[in-house]
Amino acid sequence: MLFLSIVVLWGQIENDVIRAIDAPCYALVAKGLTEKPLRDWVVLNWGNELYFANPHMTPWLLAVWMKIFGVSTLSALLPIVIISTLTVVLTYLIGRKLLDHSFGLLAGFVLTLTPSFIKEGRVPQLEPALMFFIMLSLFFHLRFFKKEGGLNTIWSGLAFAAAFLSKGPPSILAPLACIAFYFSTVLFAPHFTAFKVSAKKFWAHWFASFSIGIIVLVLVDAWSIARTGKSFFLQYWNFQMKYSLIESRGATVNDWFYYKNNLLHYYPWIYFMWLSLPVVAWLTYKKRTEILPAFLFGWLVTLGVFGGFTLILNKCFWYIYIHFASSSLIAAVPIWVLFAKKEKFIPYFTRFCMVIAIVVLFFSATFPSLFMYPRPLEQLLEKASKEYKNAWVGQKISNCSDLHYWRGNYLFQFHFGAIYSPCEDLNPIALINIRTTTLTPNMKVLIVNDPYAFISR
Repeated sequence: MLFLSIVVLWGQIENDVIRAIDAPCYALVAKGLTEKPLRDWVVLNWGNELYFANPHMTPWLLAVWMKIFGVSTLSALLPIVIISTLTVVLTYLIGRKLLDHSFGLLAGFVLTLTPSFIKEGRVPQLEPALMFFIMLSLFFHLRFFKKEGGLNTIWSGLAFAAAFLSKGPPSILAPLACIAFYFSTVLFAPHFTAFKVSAKKFWAHWFASFSIGIIVLVLVDAWSIARTGKSFFLQYWNFQMKYSLIESRGATVNDWFYYKNNLLHYYPWIYFMWLSLPVVAWLTYKKRTEILPAFLFGWLVTLGVFGGFTLILNKCFWYIYIHFASSSLIAAVPIWVLFAKKEKFIPYFTRFCMVIAIVVLFFSATFPSLFMYPRPLEQLLEKASKEYKNAWVGQKISNCSDLHYWRGNYLFQFHFGAIYSPCEDLNPIALINIRTTTLTPNMKVLIVNDPYAFISR
């Protein structure tokens, strides 16, 4: 299962590009960190200005790889791919903790073959790290419920702090889902005997875990004050959380069904999620409730994701991508009921994963174009960065193409150290669309990737 996930997530990664709308921003912030000593890594910069829009985790992850392997697109993508691969492993471990080895394998398998997870698991956005650390915190909470080891309170708190450092408020899903799971063990006590803990022990664990997370965040903030004279999280509240949560980025009406299509388009596993409802109902009627903890845990986290982001007015479709791991647990329920109790399930499952992996590897080696989605603009920037990275530092580049100014600003700075400029500014270097721009004798094409090109004039 792990081999299959590596084949799927890592395939042709060297040919991938920085493509999501905000990804160039995080890559640029990480690039800035590589030029600083480690003691100043708490200071995030957005060009020449301090950056308070998002916390540190994703820029830190990217910067570590850039520091070791150099600033490049590949070094920006690799840490996210590693995080996504570890999320598959973590989903398996949670599934095993909730039920058994076979269920964990199926949950990891479902996540591995989730198209949206494959796509977003290769992009330097905030959500991959956020999902991983939320689920990691919940994993250690589950270990506490099962009375395994004595450091789970500490580890769950540290993972919660890492989740908050990934994207702030959505990380609260981890401690809230833990509380909801505890109440499930109380309400359905006969079916949760393996997870039964006393109220006193649970609340002591929960408050200690939450406090550890807060202490870590306070220490990070103290580090920020020591290096900049400013509280990072106070600025974060003023610049981002207040703008997004309170002012809702100008939104005045809540679109309650905004995320409906995201859930309905969770192909192909949405059908297995719906199927889990009658399957679990039937099993419960038959007095077979061993699947109930995994079923409820998955739904608690998934509904927490969709419910939480539905309540806020400001919405973006990628916000809810952190549901992939928990939804994989739900989708694995009917598959486990159908196959996992078969005597030869593990051997056949192994062969099935290997067949898929080998077929993908074969076609990736023989017909790599099948796995390369054409992104001519980003691919041109990648080609130009290898040839002109040092030559264009500090120069203004006019954008006379359809590249959005938001992305263009960060992409120009990340790839070239250059300054984005509108087309009206007749700078010596310009990015054009050769199908819509008439070339004049004073224009020289520097590098082209149809339909885009860089020219000098």
